[in-house]
Amino acid sequence: MSQHNHNLPKLISLALAIVTFAGSAALMVRYQNAVGRSEIASGLAYAAIQTERHASSDASKLRRTERAALASLRGYATASTIADASAALLEHLERLGKAYNVSISGVDASAAGAVARAAVPDRLKGQDIVLRLRGAFRNVLLVERRLSTGGTLLRVDAIDFEGAGTRHPIVVASTVHARLYYLELRKEAVR
Repeated sequence: MSQHNHNLPKLISLALAIVTFAGSAALMVRYQNAVGRSEIASGLAYAAIQTERHASSDASKLRRTERAALASLRGYATASTIADASAALLEHLERLGKAYNVSISGVDASAAGAVARAAVPDRLKGQDIVLRLRGAFRNVLLVERRLSTGGTLLRVDAIDFEGAGTRHPIVVASTVHARLYYLELRKEAVR
């Protein structure tokens, strides 16, 4: 029996060592799991910060691009009504007609355009118009080519030609279907 009593303290020490080791191992696993979760969380936080920095940089670039676009539209922003845009177009047509010896026999606003249109932003307003031109074929082409260069926003949708005789130079009548636009810009956006 003394042999068993002699081994009892060793067994107790061994059991204590096993329990201590098992407890330490369990704590180590918990600690490593907590460290792993912490590393993942810090990695996610770092990625979120980087994403926020990129988004902030992209937003700054977009604001600069918007300011540049608005600055380039200042010349067109002076026509803030269809009446202003029409007056500017008529002045431009008069200059073109004189420069190329083409008569402008009509400028009519139409109620609805026959040509399908793409969607435009809310601030971009427009009116369908029909222009009637008459002159030497070459000169009419030159006027039509320069219609949208006079400080007005004009999109030409279709051009119809009708010949008028066989003499040289060929005289044609032309009907231009277009849309005259004007911009409604906030005063602070145009500065």
